[in-house]
Amino acid sequence: MLSSLPESIGELKNLRELNLSANSLTSLPESIGRLENLSTLDLSYNSLESLPESIGQLKNLRDLHLYENSMTNLPESFEQLENLVMLDLSVNQLSSLPENIGQLKNLKELFIAQNSISQLPAS
Repeated sequence: MLSSLPESIGELKNLRELNLSANSLTSLPESIGRLENLSTLDLSYNSLESLPESIGQLKNLRDLHLYENSMTNLPESFEQLENLVMLDLSVNQLSSLPENIGQLKNLKELFIAQNSISQLPAS
């Protein structure tokens, strides 16, 4: 089981899919944002509490799986994931979604079950 990722993960420029599910990750290196061709990122079943701001640089990301982590918030840069189609935030510790989630114009599937979210952003 992985408990951390090396900064060198960002050197995998042609990587399209990265499945890191069912590990013991508590954080991701900032270099994850350099995976410019990444379209699918599966981080389900880890212990992530947050994502690095560099996540917003993943312009080709279409599917982001964060099911069953310990996420309490999403980074400001999240609105830059303009090609995101599917986002699974189920079974985390989120109490709200960022106001800018409405900027994700291509988002077609949003899963937020089993969080503490009491209302959705107005905009």
